[in-house]
Amino acid sequence: MKELGMENQSINDGKKPGWIKSKAILIGVVWTLIMAGLLVWNLQEHKKHLLESVTGYARSTYNKDVVYRRWMATHGGVYVPPTVETPPNPYLAEHPRRDVTTTTGMKLTLINPAYMTRQVFELGREQYGYQGHITSLKPLRPENRPDPWEKKALSMFETGTSEVVEVQVLDGDRYLRLMRPLVAEKGCLKCHADQGYKLGDIRGGVSVSINLEPIMVANVSHWWNIGYAYGVVWLLGLLGIGFTFISFGKHFRELEVQKTLLQQSRDYFKTFYQQAPVAFQSLAGDGTVLEVNKTWLLFLGYQLDKVIGKDFAAFLAPESAKEFRRLFAQFKTVGQVKGVLLELRHYNGNIIKGNFYGRVERDEQGNFKRTICVFYDITKNIEQQEIIARLQQRNETILMAAGEGIIGLDMEHKPVFVNPAAAEMLGFPVEELLGRDSHETWHRVEADSGSPGQKSCRICLAMEAPGGKVRLTDSLYRQDGTSFPAELTISPILQGDEVSGAVVVFTDISERLEKEKRLSLLVAVVEQTESIVVIFDHQRKIFYLNPAFERITGYLVAEMQGKNVHEVFSPDLKNDRNRQELKSSLLRGEPWHGTLQSKKKDGTIFDEETVSFPIRDDQGRIIGYAAIKRDISAQKKLELQLSQASKMESIGQLAGGVAHDFNNILTVINGYAQIVLMKLEEGSKLWHDVREIEKAGDRAAGLTRQLLAFSRKQVIMPKVLRANDEIAEMEKMLRRLIGEDIELEILLA
Repeated sequence: MKELGMENQSINDGKKPGWIKSKAILIGVVWTLIMAGLLVWNLQEHKKHLLESVTGYARSTYNKDVVYRRWMATHGGVYVPPTVETPPNPYLAEHPRRDVTTTTGMKLTLINPAYMTRQVFELGREQYGYQGHITSLKPLRPENRPDPWEKKALSMFETGTSEVVEVQVLDGDRYLRLMRPLVAEKGCLKCHADQGYKLGDIRGGVSVSINLEPIMVANVSHWWNIGYAYGVVWLLGLLGIGFTFISFGKHFRELEVQKTLLQQSRDYFKTFYQQAPVAFQSLAGDGTVLEVNKTWLLFLGYQLDKVIGKDFAAFLAPESAKEFRRLFAQFKTVGQVKGVLLELRHYNGNIIKGNFYGRVERDEQGNFKRTICVFYDITKNIEQQEIIARLQQRNETILMAAGEGIIGLDMEHKPVFVNPAAAEMLGFPVEELLGRDSHETWHRVEADSGSPGQKSCRICLAMEAPGGKVRLTDSLYRQDGTSFPAELTISPILQGDEVSGAVVVFTDISERLEKEKRLSLLVAVVEQTESIVVIFDHQRKIFYLNPAFERITGYLVAEMQGKNVHEVFSPDLKNDRNRQELKSSLLRGEPWHGTLQSKKKDGTIFDEETVSFPIRDDQGRIIGYAAIKRDISAQKKLELQLSQASKMESIGQLAGGVAHDFNNILTVINGYAQIVLMKLEEGSKLWHDVREIEKAGDRAAGLTRQLLAFSRKQVIMPKVLRANDEIAEMEKMLRRLIGEDIELEILLA
């Protein structure tokens, strides 16, 4: 076959034979000459017809002029008023009635036919461009003498010619000239009898000359159109000739190729027969092998001499041999066989599964001649089909065991496959879902009218959407009418470019949504709490800080991401004992609770209450750490104030006890002082001394009341005091109490 292809290529690439090219050129030249001749002939014919038309027009003009002349001749002429253009005819001077006067006094002159014809010719020349001329070899009027052509025509009339037509050049233009003889009639003899003319004699002629130049110019465009048309036809003809000879050359090459193919067909067919990828065989009427190809021998591993003449059943497995004998008789009768599966025995004993096709070849009388069969080794195909069947079974097992719901839909949205997980989640038996409209069972949607339909079905829209898989969340319905949220993946099933259905995979996400809700609530709590929440990994690198961190420390969260947690919260306090305990607890995987000191962005040190603990996964492995930090600086101040207040309260309680006991003693002293004063003479020296004792006791009682007020054991009654009086009362006591080395000076306001 390769050799044939190379030969075909060489033939196709060769040039056309020289005689084809020569024939093409010759026919092209002949075609050109024919078209040129036809063009010239057509133009000549057109000019001929044009001249005939002009000649006809000239004859019409001539006949018209003759009719006018004859009409006037029959009436003997007409009378008209004489004018400069029409003076009395001098050639009718002998006519007795040339000039007449009417009864009204109008003068008229006679116009004879020749006079009228001349004036009509002059008027026609001026208005219509044609020239008419009445002439004779013996004209009465010198101006009517003939020109050379007219003279020649008049001479021809003498010999019996009735009409002369010719194209001549006058004043540089081509004219068609027509001239006919003028026969003497009765009316003509009035003027021309003296010249010897008799009735019926040819006394002259009338010529008509029509200018051909305007007519030719008007037809030039038509002649060009004719030329263009012939040119197009000529060009198309050349193209047709070229195409024809190209096709002929191609056909010639194809014939050469076919000739080569026919010459080599037997060898090529034999090669194809022997090397075809299918096994050929021919059997005789008794089932013996007549012929096989090399592929047959290759499939079964036999040598040719071990096959020819042998019973074909000998090469079959026992069961297939029985089947062959049963079918072979039918095959010879029916005449063909298709898709018969037989098991053949390889030379090495292996079994090969063959798929047989064949027909019966008969002679001219219709009698059996031989079988012609082919078979394909489909052993691997069957093995592949078995593998595919196992894969299908395995896939079905996987689908049936899958935890997700899987439903196959056709284009009418009716399930054609439902796995157990889907039926369980939907609460339907599988058979109640198959073949039923999904919108009436598990995926109920409402159209605008309120009736179930597909108008708002998101699964339907996803099946029609381009781009493959679509993921969405939607509500699915159970058999009891309750619904649950589900996450769906819709994958269109394509057959070519057409969508033939879809596979819907779904999972119940009720539990996940509840967890997400709780997680969202937890995130909101963490984000909105007033305490700092920090999460860090095993390397103490921060990967989460809540907004409270910014409010408390002044740092931006973005600045701290990825930094070491201890560098952020205690850059200068690394030897803090509590912090060391915190690190040790976390390393042991234990939580820690205590107080630490941290530094804000502005350098302020603040106290924090910290709870830090490891974060564990479901298997109990530590995956990170978290800490909750609360700023307790204000709390610390309050606790200090409370401690101070407690101390003061203790002092007050002590002072109150002392004051109470001292007040009892003062009561006795003041009581006895008052008794003594009552027994002493007022104003005596002793009375004054006792009076001082009483005043001192009152002052001591006041001090006792102050101590009781400090201890919160006596109700304080505010009152207005005169400071100078109080100071003056205290002066005497103070002077007795202070030492002599101390000088007391009181300046009152």
